[in-house]
Amino acid sequence: MRWLMFFLAMIIAVLTHAQRDSLLGIARSTNVDSTKVWALMEAGKLYLQSQPDSAVFFISQSLTVAEKTNFERGIAKCRINRAYAYNNLGRYKASVADCQVAIPICRRLDMKKELVASFNNLGNAWDFLGNRWQAIDAFSDALQAMEGANLPPHFPIIVRNNLARQYENLGLFQKSFDYGKQSYEEAAAMGDSSLVASGLHIMAFAALSLGREAEALGYCRRVARIAREVNDPVLLVFALNNIAVISYWEQPAAAEKMMQEAFTVAQGSGDLFGEIAALQGLARFSIWSRRFSQAEQYANRALEKAQQENMNDEVASCYLLLSDIALATGKTKLHYDLRRSFFYMNDTLTNNQLVHATQELETKYETAQKEQQIVSLQQEKELQQLRLRQKNGLIGGLAGAAVLMVVLAALAWINLQNRRKLFNQETRIQAQKSRNWSRNASSASPMP
Repeated sequence: MRWLMFFLAMIIAVLTHAQRDSLLGIARSTNVDSTKVWALMEAGKLYLQSQPDSAVFFISQSLTVAEKTNFERGIAKCRINRAYAYNNLGRYKASVADCQVAIPICRRLDMKKELVASFNNLGNAWDFLGNRWQAIDAFSDALQAMEGANLPPHFPIIVRNNLARQYENLGLFQKSFDYGKQSYEEAAAMGDSSLVASGLHIMAFAALSLGREAEALGYCRRVARIAREVNDPVLLVFALNNIAVISYWEQPAAAEKMMQEAFTVAQGSGDLFGEIAALQGLARFSIWSRRFSQAEQYANRALEKAQQENMNDEVASCYLLLSDIALATGKTKLHYDLRRSFFYMNDTLTNNQLVHATQELETKYETAQKEQQIVSLQQEKELQQLRLRQKNGLIGGLAGAAVLMVVLAALAWINLQNRRKLFNQETRIQAQKSRNWSRNASSASPMP
C-alpha cells in the first residue's frame, strides 16, 4: 500500500512539473501582458497546497506584471490566491494585507466569486490570529457576497460552519448551535454525509456546553455512525469521547472501552487534541472507579503531550486532574501545589484572553482605518486617471484646434491666391478686349 501511494505521488509530481513548465513557457513567449499574468498565476496555483512557498513565488511574479500594467482583475485574483498560500504558510498578517487590497477591487469590478473567496481567506486569517470578531465579520461578509454568485453548493455550508466555530470559541453556544443546525439542514438536503456529520458535530458540542446532554448524546451517536462510513477519524474521536463521558454512569465498562478506541484512533490518525482528550477521559474514569495509580499515569501522559505542544488549556486541565488524584490519595501538599499551578495557568489564560480582546479591538480599528485608506487611495488614483484623461483630452483638443487653424489658414491662402489669379486673368481679358475694340474702331469705313 505504501509503495502504491508513493508511486501515485510520483506520478502527480511529474504531471505537476510538466504543467508548470508548459505554463512558464507560455509566460516567457507571450507578448500579451494579461496572458503572462494568467500563466504565472496558474503555475503558482499548482502549489497552493503542496508547496505554498513556491505558490507565493510564482504568484508574486504574476502580481508584479499585473500591477505594472494596472490590470486590476489580475491584481485581485493574484492577491486572493497569494492570501490563500500565505494562510497555508502561517503568514496570516500578509494574508490579511492581500485580502484588504483585493476586496475593494472585487467590489468595484463586480467580481462576485472572487469577493467571496477574499472574505473567506480574510476570515481564516483572522481565525488563525485569534481575532474572533473580525473573523465573524469576514465570514458574514462572505455569506452576504454569495447572493447571486455562481458557487459550489457546499461552500455556504463551510463558511457557516466557520462562523459557528467562532461563536463556539467565544462561548456563545446557542449562536453556534443555530449556525450548525442551518448547515446540517442544508447538507441533509444535498445528501452530503460528511457535511451532515460536521453540522451534527457543531450541534453536539453546543448542546453539551449548554447542558443538554441527552440531546448531545443523540447527535454524537449519529456523528459516530457517519464518521465510520466516510472514514473521518477526527469526527469519530470526538463522538466516541463524548458518548463515553455521557454514558459512563449507566455503562462504565462499555464507556471505558469506547474511550480506549477513541485513544487508539486518535493516535493512529495523528489527532493530538483527540489523543489528549481521550487520556484525560481515561484518567477521569480511573478516578471514578478509584484506580488512582492508573489515573495518575493517564493524566501525566496527557500533561506531557500538552506541554510539548504548548496547549495551555489542556495543561491546566491536567493540573486539575492530578490535584484531584493527589487529594484522593492523601497527598495534601502535592494537591496544594498542583492547585496553585492550575490557578496560575488559568489566570494566565484569562489575562491572555483579556489582552488579546483589547488587541483585537485595536486591530479592528486599525484595519478599518487601513481599509478606508485603501479605498481613498483607489479613489484618488481614479481621480488622477480622470484628470490625466481630461488633460490629454484638452491637449488633444488644442492640438486639433491648432491643426484646424493651420488647415483653415492654408485654405484661406490658397483661396486668396486663386482669387488673385482670377483677378489677374480677368484684367488681362479686359485689356485684350479694349485693344481689340480700338483696332476695330480705327479700321472701320466712314459713314456715307
